Amino acid sequence: MNRDWTEDLVVTLPNGDMCRVTCGREAVEMLVRHWPTDGGVLRGQAIHSFYLLRSGQSDEGFMRTAFADACTEAGLPVAGI
Repeated sequence: MNRDWTEDLVVTLPNGDMCRVTCGREAVEMLVRHWPTDGGVLRGQAIHSFYLLRSGQSDEGFMRTAFADACTEAGLPVAGI
């Protein structure tokens, strides 16, 4: 859950700032507290993947992919995928 991903994701925010996301905890914090849109199917799936990760039912790679997909859904450019 706090382990760094093999490769970070770099997300470009709506204001042009770039945010480096290195682990599942950072990803879910962004999804819950700093997301530019309300809702989103892939956003919901990414949040759920974090809970699966916490309970040992998933791995960091699954969470990373779900987060990247949610970024794409929200129109946030993401690098490192």
